[in-house]
Amino acid sequence: MIRARAPVDTVEADDPTGSLEAIYRSWRRVFLAVVPFGILGLLLGVLFEAPGGEPNRFDVTAYLVLASGMTLAEVIVWLRPAAMRVALGATAVGAGVFFVVKLAYVLFTLPAGLDAQRELAESFFWLPGVYALSFLQPRSRSARAVAVAFAALVGLISLRFLLDPLLRAQHPALAYVLLELNLANSVPLALTFAIIRLKEAYARATAERHLAHRFAHQDLLTGLPNRRALESDLEDLIGRDPGSRAAVLFLDLDGFKVINDTLGHESGDAMLKLVADRLQGAMRDGDLVARMSGDEFVVVASGLRSRAEAGDIARRIFDAVSRPFGLNGSELGLTVSIGVAFLPEDGDDARTLLRHADSAMYRVKRSGKNGLKYYSPDIDASLERRGELERDLRTALRDQQIWLAYQPVFDMRDGTLRQVEALLRWQHPRYGAVSPKEFIPLAEESGGIVTIGGWALQEACRQLGSWRTQVPGLRVSVNVSALQLAQPSFFGSVVKALQDADLPADALELDLGEATLRGGIEDVRGTLRGLRGLGVGIALDDFGRGFSSLAHLRDLPVDAVKIASEIVHDIGSAEELPRFGLAMMEAILGLARHLDLTIVAEGVETRAQFDRLFSLGCHRAQGYFFAAPMPGADVSGLVARGGASTVWDRAAN
Repeated sequence: MIRARAPVDTVEADDPTGSLEAIYRSWRRVFLAVVPFGILGLLLGVLFEAPGGEPNRFDVTAYLVLASGMTLAEVIVWLRPAAMRVALGATAVGAGVFFVVKLAYVLFTLPAGLDAQRELAESFFWLPGVYALSFLQPRSRSARAVAVAFAALVGLISLRFLLDPLLRAQHPALAYVLLELNLANSVPLALTFAIIRLKEAYARATAERHLAHRFAHQDLLTGLPNRRALESDLEDLIGRDPGSRAAVLFLDLDGFKVINDTLGHESGDAMLKLVADRLQGAMRDGDLVARMSGDEFVVVASGLRSRAEAGDIARRIFDAVSRPFGLNGSELGLTVSIGVAFLPEDGDDARTLLRHADSAMYRVKRSGKNGLKYYSPDIDASLERRGELERDLRTALRDQQIWLAYQPVFDMRDGTLRQVEALLRWQHPRYGAVSPKEFIPLAEESGGIVTIGGWALQEACRQLGSWRTQVPGLRVSVNVSALQLAQPSFFGSVVKALQDADLPADALELDLGEATLRGGIEDVRGTLRGLRGLGVGIALDDFGRGFSSLAHLRDLPVDAVKIASEIVHDIGSAEELPRFGLAMMEAILGLARHLDLTIVAEGVETRAQFDRLFSLGCHRAQGYFFAAPMPGADVSGLVARGGASTVWDRAAN
């Protein structure tokens, strides 16, 4: 079981860490032990009060009042430890009031027959106790106020006596006693201030240590343990019970970035606090909830009897996070991705367990989010490969590992080579040919796609310039990413690539995929219209795969549509799927005729697909049935042989 960390106390402003408060509570035992002796002394004073042979009624009354008050304070502190502060304050004030009133009583209203000096000596040897009670106050301002007020009142009363000639004449010896009393009073006053200063210095030093510990071990936003505290507690669990089974659940909130970006960081912080509270409320006693960073949390569940219990805990987390959160008058929803690593199977130290749980969580994120994944060794191998590819991709272009393949696009009516599509390829020194589906998302995540895409645009235009001398009118299509389109310099880079290759604008076509336009088209519509105005072709790639393709036809200056290979695959199938594929193809072709769009079928692989497309009147096609993507040198050979004549002969016969 993980030991819970104690929350930070809320205390006074001049004791921010609660260190003095803790000492103050520890004085309760001393208070409870000492006060009875004071009460006993007061009661004995009442019993033996007969100075000069006649009892002093003031002392009898005052002693009884003080004894009653101290008894009440003793009972209250015994029953309610939190009342210690009030008890100390009341005792200090009560003692101070007694001495001040006693001094005034002795100097100005003492009954005849009583000796003033003896009366003063009888009580005022207790005077340092007032200062002791004052510096025990937890608040420095209160401690100074009690000490200064007491000293000032004693001094003022003494001065009033000394300035009265008649009183001095009646009690000449008292003048020296009062001078001695006030001089003696200055010593405990100075000591009290010195002790208060020492107490403040101790409080500051303790506060610095406490805050340093808090910054090092506590997440200041949510109050949960932070990564350092989590690792320490997890290591303690492993060392305390090496044979125990525990699960480390690594959580990442899905969609939190959207809340942060749209509602602001204050709302994001408020959401994190709500999530932290939900997680703590959903866990079992003894489970540890910590915040790693950002929107990542970790739950450590110990004492598990089986792996299935970790699944139960994960379901609790899903239930807790999936309920709507009330924030700023609105209800917001979140989901969570969870990766799980087990002690001892998946690691025997805190960092290994956390790394493996993080790896499993990352696999969930890559698979669509909002799910649960248990760690397995193949996850590490996958992440190792990904990390190496991310690192090597930064220098792949410089090291000439990135190159362009070109896939021919043929006219379905006569087999003429109309254009070629430039496709990025990466030949990795260790892994060989890396799929574009693997490395292009990495380039987009890192931002490297801007540089790589810019190079592809320049290289494709340069290569096309050499082919157009043999095949006039040949075009090249280049895929464009969302990051490229978002660059202010994109328009200029396209114009420069055409000028450097001495190509007309209509020799270039830019292919825009569904993913490229997913973030919205408002910011790029002007750029695309400007390029289309120059004559650059704009094509919608993978048309029919996404939900917003028709809206893009309406909103963008499109002149060509490239039908997704999934639809092309369907129309060549012998099952029921052709009914859907044919309906889609007929609808797209009909729309194209009305909008004067060129239709290109992608991924044509079989004769059946070719025949269907030909009978439907599809304009152009590309795919392995005609030609696989090939290096530029092979395209040069194809161009030199007259384009698609040999390929078309095979396809048409």
